[in-house]
Order: sequence, then structure tokens, then C-alpha cells
Amino acid sequence: MILRYTIFLLATLSLSISAGEYSRYINQIDNVVTMANVDMKFTGAALIADKDEIYYQQAFGYANENKQTKLTDRHQFSTGSISKEFTTIALMMLVEQDKIQYADNIAQYLPTLPSWASTITIEQLLSHTSGLPPIKWQHNINSPMVIEQLMHVTSLNFPPGEGYQYGNLNVILRALIIEKITAQSFPAFMQEHLFAPAGMKNTHNRLNVEDKNPSVLVEEYNSAILGVSFYSTPFDLYQWQKALWSYKFVSRQAMNKALSEHTLHPVPHQYYFDFGSFKANDNKELISTSHNGSFFDHHAIKVVDLRKNITAILMSNDGRKVTLYELSDYILNANLYSAGQIPASWWLTHQINQFGIDKALINYQISIKQNNKLISQESTLNKLGYSYSASHLEYGVALMKLNTELYPKSANTYDSYAELLIKSEQYQTARQVIEQGLVIAKKEHNSALVMSLSNLMKNVPKL
Repeated sequence: MILRYTIFLLATLSLSISAGEYSRYINQIDNVVTMANVDMKFTGAALIADKDEIYYQQAFGYANENKQTKLTDRHQFSTGSISKEFTTIALMMLVEQDKIQYADNIAQYLPTLPSWASTITIEQLLSHTSGLPPIKWQHNINSPMVIEQLMHVTSLNFPPGEGYQYGNLNVILRALIIEKITAQSFPAFMQEHLFAPAGMKNTHNRLNVEDKNPSVLVEEYNSAILGVSFYSTPFDLYQWQKALWSYKFVSRQAMNKALSEHTLHPVPHQYYFDFGSFKANDNKELISTSHNGSFFDHHAIKVVDLRKNITAILMSNDGRKVTLYELSDYILNANLYSAGQIPASWWLTHQINQFGIDKALINYQISIKQNNKLISQESTLNKLGYSYSASHLEYGVALMKLNTELYPKSANTYDSYAELLIKSEQYQTARQVIEQGLVIAKKEHNSALVMSLSNLMKNVPKL
């Protein structure tokens, strides 16, 4: 069963905020973003706005490692998964124009694909339920290389519509179908029907790995894939967000389908199509939406607080995704912070770098109780744990354990902790943590986390 959440225009949820309040708010945000640049080595760009007006737009740091070129608000960062919204909306437009149907199998439009194409529908490409495997990334990867990967897929990972696997093979197929249906090149279609109408002048799909445009901050792991390798600015993503939520491209009815809750996604409150995640109140009314994207050292996040009518868009090239999460959490919850207060995870990062993980965790648990300048949030500690686990798995495990101790009633903390325990082959502890998490998830009637924890248990060898 697909759960429905009420969709509102931004204007209907906005609160009345005086000019003085906005001024104080922006000063507070500027201080924190500047602090992130100085203390956390944040390099990137930030934009804060309401539905009509930009209140804050700044760039920090440098465009390259040799620090010869300062970042500006016109530099284009990799959008990562945020750009999946582009191919999603394009196909939704074609559905509304009766040029295609969600139930069409993709072999109708791409007949040279292997036989599995006749079992996959357009809707399954949009919801990542096709069963296609992930892309095999390699340096300087381009569209022909990805198409060759597609042609060598001999079987799907699961029957279409019966599972979930996030992957960019779904996305390049969307772009190829758009070209087939419209008889336009994909970049030309996007420019004419999406980017130009939205007022986006600094967004493009990079299709040549030799492209040397100085305004485009190409990540070290170079890519040029149709429908996937997009670069943009915070301003353009703000223009996109405004167009999206004012139903410039597709009807409200079409968006209601796309913004239903995904029932096969292992994480709760994820949209059915590629629009990220959401939070809702007890009346199932949206209160905020969020979408993030990453490609190696490039990270981007856009968040909208529908109650306060605040949009925040952050993009970076410093390789530290958790900084963007911390900044976005701070921006949306600035009212929780007094002057001088900072996310506790920033302080913890400094402690880890200075003293190592064991001493840092001891200091953290003491300081969080004594220091009212530190604000702890489950979500940022969770993301910090995942961030560290990429290079220091034992650090990630320790941080996830801390999160279960600080937030023992959250099933999600146990889910994340168990995932890293399994990666570190601590199977006995993982089994115990999963069992604890299942008790909480079932008590919360959180079916998605019950499924996620149950799937993790399948990866724990029997003792």
C-alpha cells in the first residue's frame, strides 16, 4: 500500500517572519557558515531564501587544491543524485502529454537492449525497482562505456517491482528514452523544456571528459554520462526548486504520485520517485523535504522547511559531506541554538582529530552534559558515523554505538550501528543490536525499519 501525504504549495505553509527576525537569523547563519569554513575547512557555496527572495548567498574557499582561484556563486558543482529529479520530471512531462505511459515496458523504446528490457516499465526506472545493478564506476567513465555495461547485464538482481536498488543505470535509460520519444538530443530537450523555463543559466549535463570549462568544478573522478553527470549552482537549484513546487512542469496530481512514500525503500519517508526524503506531522502533512547528492569529493543538499518557508541549498567540493548535513540541520533548526552554540558533532570531530576516537568519545559524553554550547542531534551523529566509516571503520562503529546510547529509543540508531558492525565482522554484537532495534521498530510500527533490520539479520552468519 502506498502511503499518501498531503502536498502543499510553499506559500500555504509559510509563517510570517519580520524583517528584523530575518536579519538576526541570517547573521546567525553567516556566523556559523563562516565558522564551518574556518574550523571545518568547508569549501563551497550556500544559499538561503524563501519562495520569492534570496536572503543569503556566499561562496567560501577555493575552486582547486592549489588555492589559486577563489570560489564564486557562479562555479558549478556536481549535483550528484539531486539531478535525478531532472530526468524524472522530463519523463513525467511526457506521460502527461500522453507520449508515453508509466506502464510501458522500456523495450518498446529501446529495442536493442537485452531481453530483460521487456520486463521493466518506465515507472520502475523512476522508482529504482527495475532490478538493474549499479553502475561499475571507473575513471573518465562516459555514456558509451555505461551503455556497454547495460548490454552486458545478463540478469536482473530481482524481478522488476519486487525490490529496491538505487542506481544510475536507471537514469541513463531514462535519458535515452527521452531522446527516442522527443527526437531531440537530451541536453537540447532539457534546456528548452526545463532549464530555460525555470531560469537556470548555469546547469548542464557534462558529456565530454575533456571539457575544460573553468566554471565547472570537475571532481577528480571524472565522468561524462548522459542524464547523470550534471553540474549546477545553488542559485540554479533554487530556481529549479521554485519551478518544481509551483507545478511549472507537471500538474499537482502528477506530483502527488511522485511524492508518495516509497514502500520498498529500506529507509522510511522516502519519496516514490527521485525527489529525496520528507518529514511529516501527525496529520500526514509535509513539514520539510530534503534531497542530497554526492559524487566523490563533491556534495550537495537542498532542504525546504515548509513551515518557516525557508529553502537552503549547499554545495561543496571539500569531500566532507557531513559538514553539509550539519549546516543544513543548523539552518533549519537555528531557533534551537543560542548565540555561540554549535552542532556537537563539529566539536566531536575536532576532538577525534586531536585525541583519537576513544579519548574523544569520553570527552564528548562529559562535555555534552556540562557544555550548553553544544547541541546534539541523532541525525548528525549518524551521518558523522557513516562519514568516518569510509576511511576508519572502527571510528564509525564507535560513533554509531554512541548514538544508540544517546538515543536508545530510536530504531534507526540500532539499524545503522548493526550495519557497521556487520561490515567489521562483529557478528555476535550485530545480532544483539538488530534484536534490540527490531523490538523498538515493531513497537513504533515502523515497517520499513523492521524490513531493513530483518534484511541485516540475513547477513549475520549463524553462530
